[in-house]
Amino acid sequence: MLLVNASMPAVSTKSDNGNYIVVFEGQASVMDDQVAAFASDNNATVLYRYGSINGMAIHVPGEDAIAKLKALKGVKYVEKDVKFYATLDRAAPIIGAPQVWDTGYTGKGVKVALVDTGIDGTHPDLKGRIVGWKDLINNRDTPYDDYGHGTHCAGIIGGNGAASNGKYKGIAPEVQFVGVKVLGKDGSGDLSTIIAGVEFAANSDAQIISMSLGSNQHSQAMDDAVKAAVQKGKIVVCAAGNSGPSPRTIGCPADTPEAITVGATDKNDQIASFSSRGPTKSGLQKPDVTAPGKDIISCRATGIKEGSAIDTYYLSMSGTSMACPMVSGSIALLVQKKPGLTAAEAKDILEKTAKRLGSGTPNYDYGYGRISIKNAIDYLDGKYTPEPAPSPTPTPTPSPGNPGYPYPGYPGYPYPGYPGQPMPTPTPSPGNPGYPGYPYPGYPYPGYPYPGYDDE
Repeated sequence: MLLVNASMPAVSTKSDNGNYIVVFEGQASVMDDQVAAFASDNNATVLYRYGSINGMAIHVPGEDAIAKLKALKGVKYVEKDVKFYATLDRAAPIIGAPQVWDTGYTGKGVKVALVDTGIDGTHPDLKGRIVGWKDLINNRDTPYDDYGHGTHCAGIIGGNGAASNGKYKGIAPEVQFVGVKVLGKDGSGDLSTIIAGVEFAANSDAQIISMSLGSNQHSQAMDDAVKAAVQKGKIVVCAAGNSGPSPRTIGCPADTPEAITVGATDKNDQIASFSSRGPTKSGLQKPDVTAPGKDIISCRATGIKEGSAIDTYYLSMSGTSMACPMVSGSIALLVQKKPGLTAAEAKDILEKTAKRLGSGTPNYDYGYGRISIKNAIDYLDGKYTPEPAPSPTPTPTPSPGNPGYPYPGYPGYPYPGYPGQPMPTPTPSPGNPGYPGYPYPGYPYPGYPYPGYDDE
């Protein structure tokens, strides 16, 4: 499965490289012995071992590889390795970040693992704050980014604005990063590599894992890897994908129930046309929330031409890739406020305090709405007042002679002569030739025309 950054269209491309993901039911020692024999007999090569899901990525030449792998004892499932693709100045105030900074919350002491194209460690806004690094593409020891997507996402999460005198500052400007490079210089990477990256992030001391990447093909192995990370106490945030506005376009891993799935809005709180819509292909309510993801200005990696350049250090990009780190940075502020915050708690707080948008809550465009980190912090302080529910249409109060239509309680309604009501008996009077009793005494009746009466 090819994983791509979520600012690109989430189109999955099947891989013909002979790589597969195999997950076992049994013990790792039994798996290792069996696979070693299989590899020897089939000229196969183990690429990654996944302790968190009791599986591995393996290269097996030949067209009958899947059948051979499924024949192994204790195999739970086999998947083909396919490709995924990578999917502030105005955005931070929209979600209330500056007001939260004023109360002392900046992400200090919190770490975010960014599973992406890497991070440019020389960028002034990020320099000195990359405290962990794993390059699963080129095995380099020093943080770098040869595509630019990861650096842009890192800036949204926690750029400190050093190169712009604070103008282009991320959501958690004192957060630290664990960079995990799983996507190459074209913004794509293999499922097997991303799972290895998620496992590395889950074993790090980062509290949050941010993934702005995806595929339109569901992967059970990726699902299991995300669940395992959450079970280890990590909060996993995923971009919904950019295959909107059609329904059922939520990508993988955003379709994992335990992930916090993020759609994109513009500066006017309108859903972005590209933002993937729910539900998931399995019918799950997604996205969970939305965040600004249109025309977001953030850090520009050295020598990168992706996006719209603002200057040497910044560029503008759009996508759910940009909305995802908005939420990751916001959660960093929540974790600073409440250390030990769980994934379920983070999701619940963001959903309860989001600005309600769209028709009904939740819905398949906005989820529970656009996040507000100010509301979320207020919630933890016990100061948050939920948005009032829409006022229901008043129900008419019936009264004698007025079965609720159209004026509740109006005396004497329905009026004599109203269709279905008896007319008063005419009283003859002088000067009314041809129609006994007309006009009737007292006509026009007091109070006529009645309020709301349409004369013609």
